[in-house]
Amino acid sequence: HIRSPKIGPYCIGLTHIQDPKAMRLLETIEKSNESHAVRGAAALAQAILHRRLGGGKFGMAIRQKKLKLAIKAPDLTVGRTTTMALLKDELFRMSRLNINTEAPDFRGVEVTQKISSLHDHRGKVTILFFWHALMPAHDQSLALFRKYHTEFANNGIDIIGTNMDTPLTLRKHIADGKVTWKNYSDSTQTVSKLYRIETWPSVFVLDEKHKIRYIGAPGAFVKITAEDLAKQAAARKAAALENPAPGK
Repeated sequence: HIRSPKIGPYCIGLTHIQDPKAMRLLETIEKSNESHAVRGAAALAQAILHRRLGGGKFGMAIRQKKLKLAIKAPDLTVGRTTTMALLKDELFRMSRLNINTEAPDFRGVEVTQKISSLHDHRGKVTILFFWHALMPAHDQSLALFRKYHTEFANNGIDIIGTNMDTPLTLRKHIADGKVTWKNYSDSTQTVSKLYRIETWPSVFVLDEKHKIRYIGAPGAFVKITAEDLAKQAAARKAAALENPAPGK
């Protein structure tokens, strides 16, 4: 079966099995299948799987290598999409949604109907929290962010929630006191799609220049990263005040 010219869509399907065994199978298909399109699909699938499994700089290098191979392969239909569309999505993730890249700006509507943007928060460490009412560990995540909202109030750290429930559900959470931080209503998932959110809850931590410094689930690393970035930003600001640039 691994030599079949029809196995390309199966390669992409394996990306949802976050198992090293799936990676080894994809490597075998890439080496042994005679179809250029299938080999490209297997390479693309490896790049996607490396992203989902993690792997740091080593995994990033492999992703780049596999995406270069996939670019040269013919386009292949996979369900309702194509390998080329998936490839473009992976390239966007790599160039715009990676550690040390500047987070994509967006405009959002708050429950008060006020429109504001992520750019409005530049100059502060910013935590983007993607959530909804039916996500796993819902109550624990909201309790954690209520705690963060209190702790970070005077630390130069902003929290922005992006909620994919209906505005009515979001307002109820706010009225019940379960949500105390600023939130955008994202029932159309416009912002969630921009950030390629696949699992909820998801968190991005941005430095004061809005470069991405953390991507993952809520937890201790969110707090550690945000507080460390805030301390670094405060130190740079203090140093700039003590040693102003010439002419200022």
